[in-house]
Amino acid sequence: MPLYDYQCSACEDTFEKLVVTSNAATIVCPACGSSKIAQLVSAPTIHNTSSKNDGLHREYKDYRKRWKENAYMPKPKKA
Repeated sequence: MPLYDYQCSACEDTFEKLVVTSNAATIVCPACGSSKIAQLVSAPTIHNTSSKNDGLHREYKDYRKRWKENAYMPKPKKA
């Protein structure tokens, strides 16, 4: 569900509101209660997780390599 930024024309207060299509017409200013509001243009949110995933993949490969090295090492003989 989208969050939108609004500004009240009466008191100049800015606020954000989670808007569902059913309550889009009933938005009022939380500061003064006026229904004279305008929707503001907000910056988009960009999520980039490729570098995070690359790091996790590298760590996983290193872990697997160390595990294989330890798993296939000859066990010391018991005395």
